[in-house]
Amino acid sequence: MPVVVQINTATFIVRGAEAIERLRTDIVDAVRAGGALVTVGESERAPELLITPATRVRIDTIDEPNTPEQGGGAGPDRRSAPTLDYPEFEVY
Repeated sequence: MPVVVQINTATFIVRGAEAIERLRTDIVDAVRAGGALVTVGESERAPELLITPATRVRIDTIDEPNTPEQGGGAGPDRRSAPTLDYPEFEVY
């Protein structure tokens, strides 16, 4: 089940149990260390964010639609549509 991660004003969608657990661990480790760069996502272009004890982080589980009627899957109007990974484009 994907999660929405909000770090200060940036919002990301992270998918995959291993990626989600790695991100949670990296955030906790960064806070305990007093601050560190944390990579959000697994692509080679994934952003790195400085996480400190003062950084606001929120992680929420979301439901992903499974059928074309719910907005997911490959329906007649949704052939291989790319997924939205970074919904707040104005941040970049």
